Amino acid sequence: MDPLRILLGLVLLPGAICAVAAVLGWVVGRRSARGREAVRSLGIGAAFVASMFALEMGPEFPLRPSEDGWLWVVWIGAGGALLAVVEALVRAPLFVRTPVRFAAVFGGVWLLARPLMPHALAHDAFVRYAATASACATLLWSVLADARPRVSRVSLVVPVLVALPGAAAILAAYGHSLRLGMAVGALGVAVGATAILGWRRKDAPLLPPAAAAVIAPVFVGVLAAAPLYLNFGTIVAFPPIVALLLVLSAACGVFRSWKVALILAVLLVGGAAVVAGVNDAKNVPSAGGW
Repeated sequence: MDPLRILLGLVLLPGAICAVAAVLGWVVGRRSARGREAVRSLGIGAAFVASMFALEMGPEFPLRPSEDGWLWVVWIGAGGALLAVVEALVRAPLFVRTPVRFAAVFGGVWLLARPLMPHALAHDAFVRYAATASACATLLWSVLADARPRVSRVSLVVPVLVALPGAAAILAAYGHSLRLGMAVGALGVAVGATAILGWRRKDAPLLPPAAAAVIAPVFVGVLAAAPLYLNFGTIVAFPPIVALLLVLSAACGVFRSWKVALILAVLLVGGAAVVAGVNDAKNVPSAGGW
């Protein structure tokens, strides 16, 4: 793909959309703080989806049989954006939100894995896999949606801004999938732009809590899809443990000290890179012959 097209689709386009959402959010925020949160969260989802289309990874709805099943993450991002608006405007109790979040992610993983069933993934194996991925996503979602005041506004955002580019690099370098890496990168640009644009406003979090409805399903969706679509036969291009470490790194925002959150996130991403690198070396064919 043309480098200029990558620059425009991966960086400039999502950044511009998030900038427009930030402006609209502050206008709406004069009357409703929840409305501002909804608009900014919607901007992240719109930026991700637009970036995927600009990078020529925008699928039809529903996907054609010839399209890669993991591209459902685009529509998962769109659905997450709508759910983010609902979460911003309707403050449901935690015992209601948690099962809804789990069910939403489980449905997303089912869409991602459906093309592989049953010839490549047995039903019982899928249920276990989807349940694990959904539990991880629900954990990350709950951490990012924590709207309680913090001593430092960056403690929640820094781990995500470490985990997303880290995951993108690992997917591209060791998973040998530039497309999956760019998908995570597009989400990372949208999240980063939203946080930067919100820096000057001290009356709101850098990352709107409702944006978790976009970030968690898309991020975990890509990481859950990676082992399914990159691993084949004896080749394990992306071990599930790498995905788990990356999810945990993004969830380090549970620690309210930004220094602790940053250090742990860097260590977990570094651990994921080491595991992926060692595993990738094993996949290189031996130089020896007969």
